[in-house]
Amino acid sequence: MEKILVYGMTDTAGGMESYMMNMYRNIPKDKIKFDFVTDWETMAYEDEVRKNGSAVYHIPKKSESLFGQFKAFSKILKEHEEYKKVYFNIMNAGAFLTMLAPILYGRKIIVHSHNDFDEKVRLHKIFKGFMNCFADVKLACSYGAAKHMFTKRDVKKENYTIINNAIEVERFIFDNDKRQQKRKELGIEDKFTVLHVGRIVNQKNPIFIIDTFSELLKIRPDSVLLYVGAGDMQAQVKARAEELGLNSSIRFLGERNDIPELLFSADVFLFPSIFEGFGIVAVEAQAADLMCFVSDRLPKCVKATEKIRFLNVEQSAYIWAKEISQYQVKERTNRADDITKSGYNIKNEIEKLISIIE
Repeated sequence: MEKILVYGMTDTAGGMESYMMNMYRNIPKDKIKFDFVTDWETMAYEDEVRKNGSAVYHIPKKSESLFGQFKAFSKILKEHEEYKKVYFNIMNAGAFLTMLAPILYGRKIIVHSHNDFDEKVRLHKIFKGFMNCFADVKLACSYGAAKHMFTKRDVKKENYTIINNAIEVERFIFDNDKRQQKRKELGIEDKFTVLHVGRIVNQKNPIFIIDTFSELLKIRPDSVLLYVGAGDMQAQVKARAEELGLNSSIRFLGERNDIPELLFSADVFLFPSIFEGFGIVAVEAQAADLMCFVSDRLPKCVKATEKIRFLNVEQSAYIWAKEISQYQVKERTNRADDITKSGYNIKNEIEKLISIIE
């Protein structure tokens, strides 16, 4: 069994974390064992991975002490020679600074790009060339994510591999009994239910979500918004909702472990990201046969069924609300075959990942 050290998990259960946990839960434990190194004080899903026998190492953030991080990471590598490979799941090339320790200790560097843009533009540009020089294996969740992270030469020669952000399809197959149960639990039986799942950060366009729902409520007063997630803009978003008088119509649910049931309970899914490497939750929503209204900044490969509309993220909240209001809720069905044919079944992507990193 090969042990691989995985970097990239934060303290929030976002899309990248969902990808890594999907892989973690399904990878054959007799072949590969994932342990984790994180520069966050707490790590999403930490209790779960520890219960499953994986180690979790905490190192300082680069922003707090670059030398402190290097020293802590070096200590881990010195004490654990079994980690021959370090698997970096990253948003920008600034992660090269974290790669310095495993590079100097002769470890194989696996880079997996999860975004097609990042707000830390200057940092990314400075270290992109260095990172590409030392990356032994290059992976991406989409063509856009590859173009963002890797060199023009690598992209032109296809010197990278797309690993689809696949899901455990069976978990998301629509279940009407669970829908009714969850709607009753949330007190939304008679409501037109809009769902958003995502970190409450600028990338996910959270103020626009609130503004769009405000406009929708004027057209469909029976609407309710389920807002799932946490993040550094949480206070601003709640303040905006209060300013617009929406508190009685929005449920801020925080981070949840019942995403499939929440997808079943909703009538439409709203996802207006400013930028996105992929957007795995949009695939989960389609697997649940939920109508999706998503940003045109998502890669088009995220489309797995016909129940997804790409809207211009620069258009007004009113236009988005009008589009959503016109959707007529329909009977939902099993979408397993569509998701599998589109390449988003975890069972197939696991085999591809193993063949590359083993």
